[in-house]
Amino acid sequence: MRRSGVRFLFPAPTGSTPQGLLSACPGSSGDSSSTTTTTIYGLAYDTANAKLYIANAGRSTIQSLDPAALTNTPVTLAGGDNVTGTTNGDGTAARFNNPMGLVMTGTTLVVADTGNSLLRKITSLTGTKTVANYATGGSFSYPIEMVVSTTDIYLADANNHAIKKISLASESSETWAGTAGTSGTTTSVTRLNALFYQPTGIAIDTAGTGVIYISDSSNHTIRKIDIASGAVTTIAGVAGTSGYKNSATGTSANFYVPTSLVFTGNALYVTDTGNHAIRKIDTTTNAVTTFAGSAGTIDTSLTSTSGSTDGTSTAARFYAPRGIALNGTTLYVGDQAGTKLRQIDLGTGAVTTFTKTF
Repeated sequence: MRRSGVRFLFPAPTGSTPQGLLSACPGSSGDSSSTTTTTIYGLAYDTANAKLYIANAGRSTIQSLDPAALTNTPVTLAGGDNVTGTTNGDGTAARFNNPMGLVMTGTTLVVADTGNSLLRKITSLTGTKTVANYATGGSFSYPIEMVVSTTDIYLADANNHAIKKISLASESSETWAGTAGTSGTTTSVTRLNALFYQPTGIAIDTAGTGVIYISDSSNHTIRKIDIASGAVTTIAGVAGTSGYKNSATGTSANFYVPTSLVFTGNALYVTDTGNHAIRKIDTTTNAVTTFAGSAGTIDTSLTSTSGSTDGTSTAARFYAPRGIALNGTTLYVGDQAGTKLRQIDLGTGAVTTFTKTF
């Protein structure tokens, strides 16, 4: 099935129905004031500096948080609070427009400046925070999340319905998977013949050389691309069918707007945004379970439950989780439609609220 010229479909959440939590509050391309509030989308952990970076899309800023600090309060790293634009510069003199994706590459933080359809970079993270354009030869449309391999950045370019690849050496960009501008559901094909429908989340296997995982959000599926062969397959979810069901076979499971991904060991963790849950996919068997949030047994259709309760694993509750990062055995998750940061202990499944002050 093909859909040409599809606009981004997701309005802001209303009431208890999280309708498509992929869009923030698009601003203008020039400097302008805004009345937006905190909306966390992208998270990235910087191992070298022991910092968590936050793409605060609603405020059009990039924030920095020291997880070891007693205050648990982020500070603005770059961007003008509630002021949008495309200005490059130092730290808070720079301007973004609803940034949604972050990734560390060496000592550089790359930002998907989603509302501007640009990639930006922040260098000298421990000194002067210099913001500049990145991959200037690329043509992006609503870029969201990224992941780094040994030689490249892979980008989920949502409104192009494609995966872009950016060379770390040259910063040149190319369409790596999908047919830019055309959406659909084709699978079990090679990467340039595959069709996606607003991919948003992306992860890579631990070795960084073998497999790319994609949350194909508007298809409600999780896809896999073998880097060497280019083969594209669906490992979980049913294309075009939203819902909430765990499954031992993966492709019998249901998701509702899966967004962010992180891979560790043989597990892929998914923020299942519309289902208010963190799902786990065993990548050796493709079995799908609920790791945190509303509980459910295999092959049983469920009704998801939202909330803000801390607790262990399926006793905890989330509301529209979006954005995920890994620090050793701790998962950080943007929750409450992007207004709260939660943490999950991978060993015990304990869910706690880390901060709600931005």
